[in-house]
Amino acid sequence: MPKASFADALQKLGTVLDSAVAALEEAANRVRREAARLSSEGNVRRGVAAGGRLLGDEAARAIHAALEKAHGPLTSRELSRRTGVARTSIARHIRALSDAGVKISSAPRRGYELGGRGRLARAPRGGGNGARGRFAQKVILETLQKAKRPVLGDVLAKKADVSKMTITRMIVALRKEGHEIVGRRGVGYSIA
Repeated sequence: MPKASFADALQKLGTVLDSAVAALEEAANRVRREAARLSSEGNVRRGVAAGGRLLGDEAARAIHAALEKAHGPLTSRELSRRTGVARTSIARHIRALSDAGVKISSAPRRGYELGGRGRLARAPRGGGNGARGRFAQKVILETLQKAKRPVLGDVLAKKADVSKMTITRMIVALRKEGHEIVGRRGVGYSIA
């Protein structure tokens, strides 16, 4: 290839590359302008509550609507049941809502709640010696005293609003205090 044609080819390649870079810069500017427009429209939460578009995500809108209608925290399993969104995808959509400015509180084994009031994150664990732990132990004792058959740990956990593992620890603590509780995890508990 003669030197002149090689130089011409390099010059043409440079021109094509410059055009491609300019097109990419223009696309990036369009994305920046669109992001600025979206952020200037106000709180995304208002747009979602009014039925607006949230990043084009139907699942996130459904989750937001379910959280708005709820009268307390909802677990990912409950959100999945109410919205039809796969349980394994709930956390991803919650994260997208949070990134978009929707305030959502969450806590392990308690669920998600709209508003970001932080009640869930600050809620004391039920197994402690605090007022909540004593209340949960009282609920367990009353439930076992009223029951005619052994009560499963799942039922006790739901009534006392604690985890199943916490129920196991509370049963051990109640036995140490002298309460005659018989049974074991998976079978059920009753007072002898």
